[in-house]
Amino acid sequence: MVPSCEKIEENRMEVDQRNKSHLHTVRFYTPQPRGISCMAYNAEKEKLALSRVDASVELWNVSGTPFMERVIFGAPNASVEALVWLGDNLFSAGLSGEIVHWNLRSLEPQQSLLVTGSSIWCMDVHGSTLAAGTEEGYLNICRMEDFLVYERAFDKQEGRILCCKFAPSGEFLATGSVDTVRVWNVQNGNAVHRMTLSRVEMRKEIIVWAIQYLPGNVVASADSAGRIIFWDGKLGSQTECYQAQKADALCLAINEDATKIFISGTEPVIRSYTLTSMKKDNHVVTKWVKSVEKHLHTHDVKALALNGNNLFSGGVDSHLVVSTFSPTSSKKFAPLLRQSCGEVTQNRLLLLKHRNHLEIWQLGSVREFQKLQKLLELQSRDSEAMTCSTLSPNGEILLYSTDTQIKAFHFDSKCQPALLSPIKIITSQFSPCLHAIFSQDSKMVFLVKNSGEVDIFVVTNQMDFDHIQTIDTHKRIKDLIHLVTLSNCGKYLALAGLCNSVVVWRFEEESQRWKRHISLPKYTNPATAMRIHSSSLRLVVAYLDGKLIEYDLEELKFTFSVQIQEEIPQRPINSVVLDSRNPDLFILQDEKMIFSIKKVVEAEDGEEGENTENAKKSKILNSAENKKFSKKIIREAKNLAFLSWLEDEEIVCVEIPEDSLIEQLPPPLKIKKYGTG
Repeated sequence: MVPSCEKIEENRMEVDQRNKSHLHTVRFYTPQPRGISCMAYNAEKEKLALSRVDASVELWNVSGTPFMERVIFGAPNASVEALVWLGDNLFSAGLSGEIVHWNLRSLEPQQSLLVTGSSIWCMDVHGSTLAAGTEEGYLNICRMEDFLVYERAFDKQEGRILCCKFAPSGEFLATGSVDTVRVWNVQNGNAVHRMTLSRVEMRKEIIVWAIQYLPGNVVASADSAGRIIFWDGKLGSQTECYQAQKADALCLAINEDATKIFISGTEPVIRSYTLTSMKKDNHVVTKWVKSVEKHLHTHDVKALALNGNNLFSGGVDSHLVVSTFSPTSSKKFAPLLRQSCGEVTQNRLLLLKHRNHLEIWQLGSVREFQKLQKLLELQSRDSEAMTCSTLSPNGEILLYSTDTQIKAFHFDSKCQPALLSPIKIITSQFSPCLHAIFSQDSKMVFLVKNSGEVDIFVVTNQMDFDHIQTIDTHKRIKDLIHLVTLSNCGKYLALAGLCNSVVVWRFEEESQRWKRHISLPKYTNPATAMRIHSSSLRLVVAYLDGKLIEYDLEELKFTFSVQIQEEIPQRPINSVVLDSRNPDLFILQDEKMIFSIKKVVEAEDGEEGENTENAKKSKILNSAENKKFSKKIIREAKNLAFLSWLEDEEIVCVEIPEDSLIEQLPPPLKIKKYGTG
């Protein structure tokens, strides 16, 4: 038992002049911070892949506002030490010694290739060639054809290979290990140069953590002494050396024209060096000069990646930080789950979702003082990551899925203590899924699979799951389905895919089957949140660039379309909350604020739906000023994770306190500052 005053806040929230609501702010959601291990940027597709310490791999769309598109969940006790893009193909490698080629549609391994030399610490690509450095000192070369083909291994070196980088021409390859930087000839597999680093302490090894190969045969290395050293790759000699960090320098990144290099590490400061021309003895020489410092993290920075003017950084503190140089700005993205972290039920139960466990809390009431009570904590079997989970609106059925299994339970919150009993379901269609959603009456459940199929079940009074239909979405949605919403009446199912498609299916009473109802015109950006009005049956969709549209599913026409922000929005909209008392009001939530959008002008006759020409449909969708609106900021906060109606006049907001994340982290590097004791 935890007193509500310690864990939850309640205050009046004015969403508009007519309607006021109670806002419950929940601050007891404390997910475990999962540090970032490595990054890989795909310049052609403008995608950023990053891995975390739990071996999960996140794919972010960074073409505009950074948006997490999909997550590949890691197996327990696995690791991902390196990521690379080879064209549109994503490869990962780790301590298992395998290079894994991922299918980004199904989020499953497409190929696994075992290499020589045990654990893999690093990878790099050039053209169709992939190189992987291993624990036992082998540099493995693979080539991408229809699939990844192993070619050969270079001469074995002493000690592990911790980092590697191809020269821009692809003719040479530089590697870093303990006390040594080597330059290899890719054609014959022999080491051309072996360059030894000077030790700061005679008995303490110097570890080369990161390496970059610049044009002009210049090799840059970052080591455990905090130095950045520039080498002449043609002569095998050191040209410049700078003390860039007060502890281990762990990562490097260079810009496209190789005139700026960024370095960071255990000291959580990102420093940049600029290639500068200067006069010396009547000669013009170029030197690397320290230019900019950025204090963006609280703990070790382990990965850096560049996209034009944007610098991506991540490390132990688990935040993905996107910073720019002109103008100088930065945005932090907390380590949230890809899907919504919470759900609420009709009997005031709050389901909180973590990576591999679930919590159910009984919320108090604003009408009388009640204590907040934690009813259940359920761990997944073998600590597998949960791909999705849901609690039925009546609070009686709890369901979760991992990559390998799906479980359903009957939950009785009235017992003291609460009772959880497994439900045995033997039908083959009841299999692991990416999304699961119940109908409002809790009598139907929809399982959305990675393959694009949607299996529909009817829940009987005896808690049996009877399979009634499978919807095949491949013809309409060509990529992964990342958003699902269902109308309260249970007749409309809306699915959104990362191919920018939004498609609605409708339940036909005569045939008792679900059939495609409407496909909204494709927009230039994917949807980030959507919801269907409970009374008016209008679908509201928020897009990545801040576009908000409303579409009437019965009259088949657009009723509202507006661009919320003229510029690129700071953060994607994560939740759309609709007020049943006022159909002209939209409550939106991103990671930093809750705000409302209200129609000012009544909707005029919109364009018809799919029955008309595509040009008519796209006209209203792409128009930025279809309707006038007013915007009001309701609340600003850090790390907002969830927003939903609890009752007609009560809204639940889940916020992650920044202190709760920091408390779970190891102590950072201690640096004595001038003027302190």
